[in-house]
Amino acid sequence: MDGYARGHCAFFPSNNDDAPDAIEVTAASQTPHTVLIRYTIERNYLPVAAGENVFNWRTRQWREVMDDAMIAAHMDAYLTEFETLKNGASE
Repeated sequence: MDGYARGHCAFFPSNNDDAPDAIEVTAASQTPHTVLIRYTIERNYLPVAAGENVFNWRTRQWREVMDDAMIAAHMDAYLTEFETLKNGASE
C-alpha cells in the first residue's frame, strides 16, 4: 500500500522513491522563553525518522541549525502557525 500522497497526487515526486509521504510536526512542550518542536518523517504510514529542536522566543532562533532544508521549512511553517495561535490571533 502506498503512503498518503504517493500515487494519488500529481505534485508528489514520483521519481523519488525515498521521498517521505508525510512530515508530522508538533509542539511537545514550552516554557515562557522556549518551545520544543518535534517532527516525525513517515513513509508508507510508518515513522522512519524523528527529531526535535528548541526555538527561543527572545532570540528568535533555533537551538540547532537543521541540516535538512525540507524539515527546517516544515518546522518554520509550524512555528509561524503555533505563534499565531499562541498569541490569540485569528485568521
